[in-house]
Amino acid sequence: MVNKTYIFCNHCLSGIGGGQRYVQAKSRWLIQEGWSVYVFHVENGPVLLDFTDVKVINQLELVTSPRALGKRRFGKVIRSMLDELPKKSDEVFVESATTYLAFWGEAVARALRGKHLIFNLEECPETPTRDEAEFLLFKLARKELASINGDILRRLLSDHAEPDADFSKYKLVAFNESPFEDIASSYDFDKSRKIIGCIGRLEKPYVLKMAESVKEFCKAHSECSVLLVFVGDAADSHVRDKIASYGDQLDNLAVRILGYVSPIPRQLVKSFDLVVGKSGAASFCAREDVPTATYALDEDICLGIIGYDVPGGVCAGTYPEVKLETVLEDVLISEKYLNLPAKYPLSRLSEPSYESHFEYGLDIEPCYYDVCSIRARPKRTLIMWWLTLFGNVRYGQIKSILKFR
Repeated sequence: MVNKTYIFCNHCLSGIGGGQRYVQAKSRWLIQEGWSVYVFHVENGPVLLDFTDVKVINQLELVTSPRALGKRRFGKVIRSMLDELPKKSDEVFVESATTYLAFWGEAVARALRGKHLIFNLEECPETPTRDEAEFLLFKLARKELASINGDILRRLLSDHAEPDADFSKYKLVAFNESPFEDIASSYDFDKSRKIIGCIGRLEKPYVLKMAESVKEFCKAHSECSVLLVFVGDAADSHVRDKIASYGDQLDNLAVRILGYVSPIPRQLVKSFDLVVGKSGAASFCAREDVPTATYALDEDICLGIIGYDVPGGVCAGTYPEVKLETVLEDVLISEKYLNLPAKYPLSRLSEPSYESHFEYGLDIEPCYYDVCSIRARPKRTLIMWWLTLFGNVRYGQIKSILKFR
């Protein structure tokens, strides 16, 4: 029997979002295909999705840089990671979700002589330093770097790659399962109000911008009473309180936060008059025949209604910005889209399959980058000293450091 080991280096499995659902769906598929699956993740909050038969390991050090740790401590972290993995495997595949996680994915792949794919799942990735860009270009040349959208990769490496580089061929699909199921819904809403839904993590920057736009719409249309429903939550209570406060500012605007719901009753999303979202969550809602306004993948700007103004999952610049207040008027007041034929019909949702992830890349001998040669950003060094002083603190305690460039 062939022993196959698949290792994810992921930022966070806590909460429920597109990234967590992707890792869950792919893990299920991998296990069916005979792989043993391991997930190293940074954030040490509660894991809410079902990861049965997957070994989940919290490794807070992955938030810092190998060079910042120094060779001795770096080696200690790698050994601790290897101790969690099988001593011997016939095939090893490592997948890293961000640039900084890829430093560690590359080191683990080198130690195990495995393949390493950086599948960048970030919607707004951090601009790389020169050292980081050289590492990413090394992986790109070997076709071991991919993104959910070619435009995101172009922005990531535009200052370092050839001007005519074709980034569209470095795209993979983060296949996922629908979050909606035909189960009973216990949620009851005031039918006298127009209901706007938002599904996903409340920390995403577009959420507060969206809430502000809904408030402005309600100010301009006192005759329209709105209930803003959030199917999601935030690890930071301040974010949750800020969003909830919008319900206290106007008589014709109420806010309800349901928290994380999994699975989501299909009846719940179909009770919304409009959904406002981003990325995969928005596309799933649009497939339920609910008018869905989407924000760009890489910027917090509204692009209009999926299927009518724009296809799902696109970046800024490819389609014109449409103010959310205008979309709200078109959907809730004038009902502009009611009998309009779809301009960009959505494809039928198929079962998640990941063969393309294994077919991606070049059939060449393994070669690994010296990640300890990549100079650490100051904030990663600061995190290292924080960990040295205080030990394995909660990830939430170092989030403020990560806000600095």
